[in-house]
Amino acid sequence: MATPTNKELAAVHKVLFEPKRARRMADDAASFSVLLNLQGQAQGRPVIWWVPGTGRLSPGVLEAAARCDRIASAYQQMSAELAGASVNAADKARLRSALDAMAAMWLARSTVIGDPKPPADPVALARSLSDHLLQAYEAGRAVVEYFRTGAG
Repeated sequence: MATPTNKELAAVHKVLFEPKRARRMADDAASFSVLLNLQGQAQGRPVIWWVPGTGRLSPGVLEAAARCDRIASAYQQMSAELAGASVNAADKARLRSALDAMAAMWLARSTVIGDPKPPADPVALARSLSDHLLQAYEAGRAVVEYFRTGAG
């Protein structure tokens, strides 16, 4: 990665740190944990995935899946917006690859959470989620300067 210019940093920051989208993503990520009762699960209380007596997914689980979709959509939107940014082409490709991998991870979460059947292979599912995160890390570490809010 060549050192990005202030103009390049500003163009990327305009997309990555757009205040309304950033707040919505943070709210969705925080509510995801609340909706699935992940804090309670850590304290020994189970996540209520299904409504007793109906076998349907609980409203909290369905809402958590919807929040995952919204987060994935935000990452996809950022990647699409960066396509037109005036940034070094190699850096832009890495940035977009990192964002696309994050979108894929959140979509995978949404799919598994919103599926009324438990995954046939939880280990493969966990590996898939980890692989998306690794892809995001690998692409993003080469262009980490763009992700720093204090830069530019």
